[in-house]
Amino acid sequence: MNKKVSTIIITAVCFVSIATLTIIYLLKEGIISTDNLFSNNEVVNTTIPDDINTGKIASNLSQSASSGSDLGYPVFLVLLREGAEYNLQYADENHKRNEYSDIYIKFKSIDISKKRGNFDICGDSSEIKDESGNIINDFSYVICNVTLINKGEKIFAAGINSLYLAPQGKNYEYLYYVQAYNSNKPNPFLKDYYAIDFIPNKEYNFNLAYIVEDYIIQDHKDDMLLYSGFVDTDLINIPVIEK
Repeated sequence: MNKKVSTIIITAVCFVSIATLTIIYLLKEGIISTDNLFSNNEVVNTTIPDDINTGKIASNLSQSASSGSDLGYPVFLVLLREGAEYNLQYADENHKRNEYSDIYIKFKSIDISKKRGNFDICGDSSEIKDESGNIINDFSYVICNVTLINKGEKIFAAGINSLYLAPQGKNYEYLYYVQAYNSNKPNPFLKDYYAIDFIPNKEYNFNLAYIVEDYIIQDHKDDMLLYSGFVDTDLINIPVIEK
């Protein structure tokens, strides 16, 4: 065997050895799993497009993963009825170890009004407001009073605008995002307006203001649900949690 062939063989063996050791290390650390190595399944990213004019977002739930186990880490997403409560659980940010964040949420009450309540004045979209923030055309505020508690041991950073209103109940073809809330921030609606660091064991009480067309409210005022989950992936067959 000539010197050139020997060099090629030795180089190939080194590459294979390094790759094998790397895979063993990644498996040991939980960064990858055997499912990653041998499965062809993909998790579909169903990003929901915004409708700037109405604060309404079209939902692609029928295209989504069917359960949290499909994602490789626990994801809990529920629809809360007024008065219901639930403990939402999430894996750590790297989704590789059995470390979870527990977020208690209670949908305490819902109120419908054209008058601005205890929340920041939001910018106009399709609705028309007077100088006090009261709506004067065919839209109304739907205000959801919600309590949140981080029951974990670490700060849980999330956007409060990840809690959507499902005004048509289980038929959540359209969801509405939070337009304003009682932020107590000196300069509302800056880049980090919706961002909140939930400190462990501290109770947060929010008035989440959604803006919904009056005809939707008239048809579905008794079946409005809070779409609750600080996750980007939508799940089908979301359970409805009753009071």
